Amino acid sequence: MVNIKIEGVSYQVEEGLTISAKNIVCAGKASAMEGIRTILAEICELFPDSPYIHLGGEEAAIKAWNYCDCCKAYMKEHGIEDEYDLYSEFIARVTDMVFDLGRTPIVWEGFPKKGSHRINRNTIVIAWESHYQLVTDLLEAGFRIINASWQPLYIVDNLDLRWGPKEIMEWDVYNWQHWWPESAACLNPIHVEPTEQVLGAQLCIWECTYEREISAAIHNATALSERLWTVKRLWDLPTYHERHHGAIRRIAALLAEE
Repeated sequence: MVNIKIEGVSYQVEEGLTISAKNIVCAGKASAMEGIRTILAEICELFPDSPYIHLGGEEAAIKAWNYCDCCKAYMKEHGIEDEYDLYSEFIARVTDMVFDLGRTPIVWEGFPKKGSHRINRNTIVIAWESHYQLVTDLLEAGFRIINASWQPLYIVDNLDLRWGPKEIMEWDVYNWQHWWPESAACLNPIHVEPTEQVLGAQLCIWECTYEREISAAIHNATALSERLWTVKRLWDLPTYHERHHGAIRRIAALLAEE
């Protein structure tokens, strides 16, 4: 058994066998892929009316695959150049499983551009980080996109990273921004021309308790709804706030009834 550390994450590697690592699936082992197929089939049984299956697929510690004999053998057998190419190929295999089950897969932008030609273009991609792959590349490749721009659509517990209705009202669905210096959308927000490939947007809540998130979620959701219904702004901020407070009162009344 060999202990290694990759990008701050510790792994145990059994020499001559395969990786045993936290938060990573062996992409070269047939039994691992069959396990994923079984889980996906069970999810479809649990949610028979959902047309979508969200797979995640971001922030994977793929460097560990370079220490896995199964993964290395799989790459050699299938002409896969490196772990980045394997990452996209792995996403392609799993999304194909979802299509075979009659559902549409949704993934984060986390898979790299390299090898992404392998992935079925009917896969829906959520673009949030503007780091792993840019929305412009995803659109050019033919994917459909959901906008989850970190700024201003994330609800977090950090006071320095909080955005509210005002910031969302100044945003639009074709715009990506980020506070993180490693993101391509940090100093230069990315704005794309209106296209039907952008399906809409979503709020994301990260590392919050329910008590801390619910108020921000209700307030920010009204602003997001306004911006998605009307890409071209119809209301100034005072008028929006007047309509917003009326919606909040109705939501509060509904919650009280529960």
